[in-house]
Amino acid sequence: MSTRSPDFGGHIRAFRDRKVLSLSECAALLGISASYLSALEHGTRRGTASLQARAREVFGADWDRILLEGRSA
Repeated sequence: MSTRSPDFGGHIRAFRDRKVLSLSECAALLGISASYLSALEHGTRRGTASLQARAREVFGADWDRILLEGRSA
């Protein structure tokens, strides 16, 4: 199942940039491989609904801010 957000990888990248997290650090927090995260960020893979839920769980209110900013852009 794909995420509802067409730019899920872009949201993760914005979050990583804001928090100054490396690809490997962010992937470890999400419980995925760095290569999968890279593919998400480059739009060659789509995230799952469970991964989006995991991002919300791990990143909390900061993640919600990123999603809201993405909608208003």
